Amino acid sequence: MKKFLLVLITIVTLSNVSFSQDSKVYHAIKYGAYMEYFWSPVGQTDASFYSTNSVQDSIVYSYDRYTAVSLFNFVYSFRFDVYEPSDNFGIGINASPSLGVTISDDGIGSLNLPGYLSLNFGAGSTYSTASNFGGFIGVGYEFNKINLIASGDDIYEDCPTCPTFEKPSSAWAQPLFIGGVRWWSGRDVLYEVSFKYGFGTNGDLPSYINAGSPKTIQLSFGRFLNY
Repeated sequence: MKKFLLVLITIVTLSNVSFSQDSKVYHAIKYGAYMEYFWSPVGQTDASFYSTNSVQDSIVYSYDRYTAVSLFNFVYSFRFDVYEPSDNFGIGINASPSLGVTISDDGIGSLNLPGYLSLNFGAGSTYSTASNFGGFIGVGYEFNKINLIASGDDIYEDCPTCPTFEKPSSAWAQPLFIGGVRWWSGRDVLYEVSFKYGFGTNGDLPSYINAGSPKTIQLSFGRFLNY
């Protein structure tokens, strides 16, 4: 986790490079309304003991997860092209942190920190392309944190009778896939729509627990700043 965050900070630091079109640095801002969703890893929340004549017969565990939806989220997207073999193709390293006004039963606010490698084609792939339409695909890793401001006591406090598994966590990391399309408008502005899907695993859970995997979904719209 620490190594991932260090790499992400390094990528964002590179954004201090000039906005000049002579560089291989690209900046964009994007936003979404009701277009960002979070499902945290599942964890153990409670344990109920069932016994007869003071002899323990069985233990029933309860499981749950945190969920949240962003009413509005703001995304800053940074890309540095490490290789541009042609005017219409570039390979870049990206960071697109997102801050959301997220509402849930357990708190407000969300933070999404993705870092990924992207393949870019057509419009927006390089500063030399003449294409009016383009797009990109990418794979990487992301860190998520929801309930930045908790709404009181954590409803999933450590359970002294639950020694086997961990409680649900509002912070987790997972792989991601991202893709999008780009096009020029009549106002000489390069626009972009992107879709990001993060997917993870729940870790150590009993085989009889049929719970969906942790994931994030984000759809955002925006424009390039220095293109």
